Amino acid sequence: MRKSKYKPLADYLSASNKNSVSLTFNQIEKILGFKLPPSSRKYRANWSNNKMEALAWGWLPVGYESFDVRMSDEIANFRKVGNKLKSEKSKKSNRKQNSDLKRQIENATDLIFLDVPNNLLKLEVDEYYMVKLTKTNSEIVEHELANDISYPQKAKKICEELIKRNNDFSSETFNIIIHRIAIENSTRSSKNTIDLLTDFALNSENQFLQRVKKGDLTLVDDITNYLFKNNNRRDKSLASKVCRYLNEWLFDKDDFTINDSVVRKVLPYYLAYYKIEKHYWANKNLDKLTYVEFFAIFEKIKEKLPELTRHELDHLLWYSYKNDNIRSTIAASLAKHL
Repeated sequence: MRKSKYKPLADYLSASNKNSVSLTFNQIEKILGFKLPPSSRKYRANWSNNKMEALAWGWLPVGYESFDVRMSDEIANFRKVGNKLKSEKSKKSNRKQNSDLKRQIENATDLIFLDVPNNLLKLEVDEYYMVKLTKTNSEIVEHELANDISYPQKAKKICEELIKRNNDFSSETFNIIIHRIAIENSTRSSKNTIDLLTDFALNSENQFLQRVKKGDLTLVDDITNYLFKNNNRRDKSLASKVCRYLNEWLFDKDDFTINDSVVRKVLPYYLAYYKIEKHYWANKNLDKLTYVEFFAIFEKIKEKLPELTRHELDHLLWYSYKNDNIRSTIAASLAKHL
């Protein structure tokens, strides 16, 4: 049924023989001879390159894939990938478990997207309805984040003005910057934590800025251990954020990533999805790892995505899932089955 129903679109794309084709939803309806299902105008996932999606039979069988589907403008783009969809028989070998899993997920599509903010529905998803880690998706997230009033990014301006331009390395300056980083990233760090981190940064024995510039990963662990020894919680999130942002703002580098709880929750899914050897990460509690250990695992994903900086990859994971409790939970569960 799916093959024959959407065959007119497949025939159209095949006959065009173009490397890329852009069509409005209305044009696609004229090609098909019937109205698209209402969900196709509501959920970006309906346009995924997944043969379990009915619409996908309109391009996958003839060697095309969808990309940059703009839901608000009702425009779908397709590009030639060269390989036609393999027959069902050739795909059945040792795929039954994944097929069953995909079917279960497909049946729960409406629930899966319940938590997704409207501005992120345009993100392209994979066959499991998780956010694809692509440059296009990264650009969408960076644009949304730059225009999100919840993240004013005052810390960066203060840092560049006081330290980079005026060489102000006073205790007050560091305290203000660290405080702003904590506020803008909702780390819920106490005043005592911020004061302790300021003291650590100003202690010449710690060579704080030299190590930030060098990209010394052990610096983050040293900070968290220092906080713990001084009767404070191991604020690994704030420690990694301070190092990560100062590394960029002061030295224009991309040597650190952020050890954030949102990222830690969804990272195992992508480790499984990209088939990273399980001995690197399986059966490990990412919440308990040192920063150096966490970074090494994060880097395994980064190596698969050379088009993204660490900063972009971190933002893509964090901003996509920070308010998406449903998919975050599903992602954690999927990691155990892929």
